[in-house]
Amino acid sequence: MSWMEFISKLVESLAWPLVLILIAFKFKDSFSSLLESLSKLKSGDFELEFEKSATEIEEVSEDVFGPETDNFEPTINKLESSPRTVIIEYWIKVISTAKNLRDTQYKDVPLKNDSPLEINRFLDNSHILNSKGMKIFHELRKIRNIATHEPDSAISIDQATYFAKQANRLIHYFQNYTKPAQQNTANR
Repeated sequence: MSWMEFISKLVESLAWPLVLILIAFKFKDSFSSLLESLSKLKSGDFELEFEKSATEIEEVSEDVFGPETDNFEPTINKLESSPRTVIIEYWIKVISTAKNLRDTQYKDVPLKNDSPLEINRFLDNSHILNSKGMKIFHELRKIRNIATHEPDSAISIDQATYFAKQANRLIHYFQNYTKPAQQNTANR
């Protein structure tokens, strides 16, 4: 093999990897945001699940909602027998507490209905939760959707425990929330 054939083969074998590296470098911000929103990748028998660090989300949750409350205690039996039930029960409590907050402190804010989507819009528009709080609310909603629409095996006991802890913090936050004075006078 001459040196020209060697260089030709080298360029031929490195062309696609170099093109892919250049594309990845050029669109790294787009790929980064895409990967952040990706939760599961499946191709044939190959399946890869991405989970955000529970510790990282718990730290943000503590900053937004305060420390864990003492009244969190889903029974071990309930967690072991049906993690899905724990998630759905806590989600119902979150939505119910948010509705109660709306009914008691934001009566003047109209809702089309009491659906979780309308509650989400209400929380976002009324600025009851900051952007980090809304992100946690959306994370909980995603887990709730998995619990509702995926097979039982899609939810682990750890995920249900995590969900219940975060939901309990959110419930406690809603129960202790007081509408800021400027919002009270602005809506009169």
